[in-house]
Amino acid sequence: RAKIGRGCKLPHRGIYPDELGVIARYKGQGRLAEPGFRNPQWIDGELVLLDGKGGGHGNGAELGFVYSVPERHFLVLFNQLKLKDSELSCT
Repeated sequence: RAKIGRGCKLPHRGIYPDELGVIARYKGQGRLAEPGFRNPQWIDGELVLLDGKGGGHGNGAELGFVYSVPERHFLVLFNQLKLKDSELSCT
């Protein structure tokens, strides 16, 4: 979850490697849990908007979330999944 808008946008130049293609970032929170979704917690982090090129790192992703946990950060990338109409039917 993140607030998106001009007033919420954080500076991004020099924060992440250029190869990731970060074009915007916003303060937010992501949900982490233990296996079986036990002990879920909201963790501070950043929603990052990517250029979709990623220089081999982003694998075409246009959106990611950087979790900030003690002593490390990790990035989860989100890719759009395109389904055929037949894969969406309930029959």
